[in-house]
Amino acid sequence: MHPRALVLAALTLTACAKSPLLEQQIQTSYAEAAALDTLHDYEVARLAAAAQLSRLEGLIAQERRDPELLALAARGWCRHAFYVAWDDREIAEEVGDGGAALYHGERTLAGFERAAYYARELVEQQAPGYTPDDPKKLQGFLSANFVEPEEASMLMWAGCAELGRAFTDSDASRAASARQAASTLLEHSLALDDSAGDGFAELMLAAATALEPGASRDTIAAHLDRARRQSKQRLLLVEVAQAMFVDCRAGDESALVTHLSAVLKAGDVAPEHRLDNLVAKRRARRYLESATWRAKCSAPPGAR
Repeated sequence: MHPRALVLAALTLTACAKSPLLEQQIQTSYAEAAALDTLHDYEVARLAAAAQLSRLEGLIAQERRDPELLALAARGWCRHAFYVAWDDREIAEEVGDGGAALYHGERTLAGFERAAYYARELVEQQAPGYTPDDPKKLQGFLSANFVEPEEASMLMWAGCAELGRAFTDSDASRAASARQAASTLLEHSLALDDSAGDGFAELMLAAATALEPGASRDTIAAHLDRARRQSKQRLLLVEVAQAMFVDCRAGDESALVTHLSAVLKAGDVAPEHRLDNLVAKRRARRYLESATWRAKCSAPPGAR
């Protein structure tokens, strides 16, 4: 999905006219984000993503409250944290470099927190009183203030940021609060538009569910089935999630190998998701070939 379609809600947040120069820079940022999604070379993509984020930060420094820039920044930082910093952390863990793993883990959390900051700025423009750290108040706030399908993408990227915090924050209390916020945001996003993100919202909700204590594998699998339908089976990260959140937890190594092998065998199934699917293939290969990751899934359930 084109990045501009993901942040259309931002256009409804302000009636202020932009300068011709700023409008041109924003259009360029959309074009850069769309082009980045189609790159086939991971090393080029990670450099391009960092450069784009740097430019966005500069534009936001000039136009602090522009909703389109805030939406692009929330999306960009969430994707960079998951696709780049997270990847660096896993590689460090695989080679047993504890210091590097800690450093890249801190980078990953910082990226998600920056995404959450920009998402908070964006949501607050729509309706003051956004309290993701208070899950009890969050649901009422969303129900009262977000009722249009066009607002689903904004909440999806806010949910992405909270989900990332839930996976990476070492403080158990903060991580649990972020998980609940992520689930609430993603569920409301899907209630507004059940195809939010062409499968990304359901995929992230599956991940949030996987973090719940005693989470049912059937419930996780149901979210992933919906993500497959919404993405028309073009989002390979769904199969990676199936392997790690369902097959691995069940100790079903045969199913895990089947799902990850299918990812590696898949061709260029969706040019607009080329970077997403490139990351999926990197991780599928890592989880298949790494003794560290395979050991985690072959261990008894209580040891995982």
